[in-house]
Amino acid sequence: MACLFLASGTFAGQFQIKQEDDRIGVYTDGRLFTEYRFKDRRPCFFPVIDLAGRSMTREWPLNPDSGLPESTDHPHHTGAWFAHGMVWTDNLEKPADFWHNETMEHRGFQDFEKNAANDRFITRNLWKAADGSDLCRSRTTVRFGKDKDAIWIDYEIRIMALPDKDLHLGDTKEGVFGLRVPETMAMQTNDKNLRHISKGNIILSTGVTGDDAWGKRAEWCAYTGNVQDKPAVIAIFDHPDNPRHPTWWMARNYGLFAANAFGISYYEDKPGGTGNLTLPAGENTTFRWRLLFINDDFDKAGLEKRFKAFSK
Repeated sequence: MACLFLASGTFAGQFQIKQEDDRIGVYTDGRLFTEYRFKDRRPCFFPVIDLAGRSMTREWPLNPDSGLPESTDHPHHTGAWFAHGMVWTDNLEKPADFWHNETMEHRGFQDFEKNAANDRFITRNLWKAADGSDLCRSRTTVRFGKDKDAIWIDYEIRIMALPDKDLHLGDTKEGVFGLRVPETMAMQTNDKNLRHISKGNIILSTGVTGDDAWGKRAEWCAYTGNVQDKPAVIAIFDHPDNPRHPTWWMARNYGLFAANAFGISYYEDKPGGTGNLTLPAGENTTFRWRLLFINDDFDKAGLEKRFKAFSK
């Protein structure tokens, strides 16, 4: 099994992780890096602050008074998050949509103080359908790292079918791990009055760029552009041990991008259901990603080097 969390330039104790009533605050060098908001309908990371002190996700809707010129579409795009838009068990009349509606209920942390001392936390969630029934459980390990040029979140989620129910993760483009970038990094914001500030680009590890990146497979995807008039890169790495690696990318020019190994019928024009993944009762599957924030110009060779270090 590859080791997800070891990376050059990181060691335990670089981060201070503090638990509050509804969130985890993650600090480094005396300043906030991110908050993990676990009491929301769907847990998310917000804000996310890079090494240059810049907010690296769209502020709206969680901070509507930011004063920044921003679009107000897709209110479910909250910071950075994991969710799946089509989940069901055989006794459910309608699939649950965690991308837009249903609740991933926080069920506690594991050995919080011990894990926080090693720059990580482990959280448990119960996924519930609209009718209140339990669908599955998940165990998420989140760890943090940085070096002189970048800071990152390593995200590992184990999705576990209940002992008495097969679990179906459906074929949908609505998912699964990603974020909404700052408005200035988007290629073409949905707000026509703001399109003059959106000058970013999407780049895949395969070399595909721009609008052509949507629905394509690649080991990593990067959004590039400027934030506060200085260059920035946001990248997501898909771990080689993930099911169906390399993943497909839900990469939109208005600023959404996410790793999604399920929406195959949408991305490859195949029959509906092609991307379904079924976990038999009591079984589980694990996904791992790195969400990376670089305060510099895009450098493909440098990003490839970082991906290889993550993949070991």
